[in-house]
Amino acid sequence: MKGIFVEKAGETGIREIPKPIIDNNEVLIKVEYAGICGSDIHIYKGAHAFRKPPVILGHELTGTVVEIGKNVTRVDVGDKVSVLPQESCNKCKMCKEGHQQHCKDKKVPGTDNWIGTFVEYFNASEEVVYKLDDNIGLKAGVLAEPLAVSVHAVNKIPQNQRENLLILGGGAVGILALMAAKKMGFKKVIVTDIVDYNLEVAKNNKADRAVNVLREDLDQVVREEFGDKKASAVIVTAGASNILEQAIDNVGVTGTVIYIAMITKPLTFNTYPIVYKEINLVGSLTYNDKDFEEALDLINSDVSSFEKLITHCYEKEDVQEAFNMMEKQKEGFVKVVVKL
Repeated sequence: MKGIFVEKAGETGIREIPKPIIDNNEVLIKVEYAGICGSDIHIYKGAHAFRKPPVILGHELTGTVVEIGKNVTRVDVGDKVSVLPQESCNKCKMCKEGHQQHCKDKKVPGTDNWIGTFVEYFNASEEVVYKLDDNIGLKAGVLAEPLAVSVHAVNKIPQNQRENLLILGGGAVGILALMAAKKMGFKKVIVTDIVDYNLEVAKNNKADRAVNVLREDLDQVVREEFGDKKASAVIVTAGASNILEQAIDNVGVTGTVIYIAMITKPLTFNTYPIVYKEINLVGSLTYNDKDFEEALDLINSDVSSFEKLITHCYEKEDVQEAFNMMEKQKEGFVKVVVKL
């Protein structure tokens, strides 16, 4: 079968590789679509923390089950599925507490222990394979993984603070956080970015304000929309050098800042407001199985709106073009997928 690799920084290639052989608890999926994540861009640039070229790309996918192991009971051949792309031990303290993403024995796609998803056939343990409802197409189903990231972040905001939300960063995860927050009961949501295309997408998906921080005074907008109490919570999905300062300045007293952005460079910010306002600064890493299930339910509730977020679909032979477009931001995009 064919697999799509980052051969070296800035260069992709297609190789012939062995088709996976499944064990008794696994299923084999004929991959239809694989999504390009920001982490794939890091791999493409040679900047990922542990996935280094040459490596198979991808961890988001949908497809059709073509083979099942003899112990598999939850899915069958012919089922349309998505995959939660992390397999955990389910025995350690973290797993038992519902934090599978922190399992020390976890394995993820695109590493020595598990193939990446930019392949024609992908193997996965039955326990991380999820059947798609009939009304969720294979293209929309690709959004389950990135939406789960956003759902996990929103779920970290206490119920008594689910009122006025500020989202810093209007890329795919930011837009999905907006959609999740609106469906989870937030009254008002402001989204910021420096790309007007992203802000238009935010407005089209019910953002109460979409703010270009290069042209508008964010503090003024927050006060206009939320009043002097400011935001009850902030989600940070962007990586500007002053992004934490923006979050801390615009969250209200005892508010919560959820940090998703994977920034490896040190950020400088004033800690005094954290103490003075008793701000909760919380990290958010991927998701657990409940977040993934909730993401699928959200997609199922409004398939057409979510599917519109898939703005580009490339054939596997054109992956280099896809990465060039995304890296150089040659045009506006939200979610880019590859048809395998």
